[in-house]
Amino acid sequence: MEAIWFGSSSQGCTSALAMDGAGWHASGALLAPDTLALPTLSPNLPELNPAKTNWQFLRQNKLAHRLYDTYEAIVEARCEAWKSFATAPDLIQSITARQWANVS
Repeated sequence: MEAIWFGSSSQGCTSALAMDGAGWHASGALLAPDTLALPTLSPNLPELNPAKTNWQFLRQNKLAHRLYDTYEAIVEARCEAWKSFATAPDLIQSITARQWANVS
């Protein structure tokens, strides 16, 4: 699940929670109130999913072209990559911002 948007729409929704199309997000058992829209992002359009661009950045800039001796070293490298990324809000904003998504 990616983002929450609050507002109104022609369908009368007051909020929406965009989901990335994972199998567990498509369960028929999921019940949502009428005031919540649950749109699913297309798996073929990763540019719509900011989490995908975050992972792409981390793979290309922090995790690529490295050899690890142990599984623990892999986990440690991923943790360090996420820590450095999570403490850089300007970087996150620059990676996930979409020109077409600005409201002004």
